[in-house]
Amino acid sequence: MLSFREQPIQPSDFDRVFLWTSITPVYSVKLEFTLQKYALYDKETKEKIHAMTMFRSNINYQLTDWLSARIITDYWSYAGHHSIEMYPLISFRINPFSGFYIGSTHTIDRFDEPYGYRESKRQVFVKFSYLIGN
Repeated sequence: MLSFREQPIQPSDFDRVFLWTSITPVYSVKLEFTLQKYALYDKETKEKIHAMTMFRSNINYQLTDWLSARIITDYWSYAGHHSIEMYPLISFRINPFSGFYIGSTHTIDRFDEPYGYRESKRQVFVKFSYLIGN
């Protein structure tokens, strides 16, 4: 691993932790959880140059054969910045190649006091796809 913080580029030490699990408590519900941690250290002084933590949860619920709901939630922490991202989605599948989808994306960032966590971005979308022909 290389550190681009200094000139000339110096070799660095790198640590990584990755944990993942998937749970299906009932047939229609699937839960997935992921934890990733990275750290970059100066090779000579062992000083931490950069660190990042990401936690993701993915919850899927199949209401019927055609209707499902999903929400993905991410928590990011790096360089003193903390944010939460959420991606809810509802999908109605007419057949394997046609469907209607409605969802959104939300980003919640941590700001200095007195503001705390506030939503900084939001997008809402609708998609309809239909296969014409055979």
